[in-house]
Amino acid sequence: YRQWFQSCPRLLQWYKLEGDGQMTKTELKARRTSNHAGYSIWAAVVAGILLSTLGFCQDGTWVERAVMSTGRCCSGSGSIDDVVYVVGGLIPKQVGPDVPLTGVEGYQPKTDTWLVRAPLPAFRWGLGVGAVNGILYAVGGAGESGTLSIVEAYDPKKNTWEARPPMPTPRDYLSVSVVDGTLYAIGGRGAYSGTLATVEAYDPKTKVWTTKAALPTPRYSPCTGVIDGVIYVAGGDRQVGPSVSESFAALDAYDPTTDTWVSRASLTTAGRR
Repeated sequence: YRQWFQSCPRLLQWYKLEGDGQMTKTELKARRTSNHAGYSIWAAVVAGILLSTLGFCQDGTWVERAVMSTGRCCSGSGSIDDVVYVVGGLIPKQVGPDVPLTGVEGYQPKTDTWLVRAPLPAFRWGLGVGAVNGILYAVGGAGESGTLSIVEAYDPKKNTWEARPPMPTPRDYLSVSVVDGTLYAIGGRGAYSGTLATVEAYDPKTKVWTTKAALPTPRYSPCTGVIDGVIYVAGGDRQVGPSVSESFAALDAYDPTTDTWVSRASLTTAGRR
């Protein structure tokens, strides 16, 4: 990933490759920056490696794979049928404004190749992405008109995007998780309301959004994962002043069957995606 990361310097500032081109999990290091550019692509990198039998080996080593055609940060990522999709984002610039993207690329671990797919109808970054029944959903984010509530669905078989009912709450830097065919949009930053604790669920069958129990702690850019039908939300940032944020280490677990949150043991180190 040497070329990839050099094109997104704010995502990974340094790393170490062994002489054989591999890097161990203890030697792979990233440094967090104070801005919001550069996080989602890391999830796509990890997802792509885990899906590849040659990517993440049993002895805990990393293997270099094919780079994307367009390096980016602040994108969304999700997988369908062993293909990892990277959606939208920004090309960060050292001088001048970042460049927003509509581009979508799909990575196939079996062939170690990237394919350019149909672009988003309009550029956006800081979006959440989740997959349900073979359809990829791009949720919220930021774009030309500011913070967005837009939801669009991508069908890989048709290579097309279609609009879906918008989220009730516009936001960016949210996280999206899927449980039993339902998308959960968690946290994020609102257009005028700062850091959010909002949780909203979308049922693709009925195309209806429902408000769920709020996060115990408002946050944006948290890490989320699902184990046995429970959504775990770890870390994240919160706004504490104009252009000032702080990270925290809270871990909360959400049970969709009871619509309740339970606090769990905190992270040893505060952080965000």
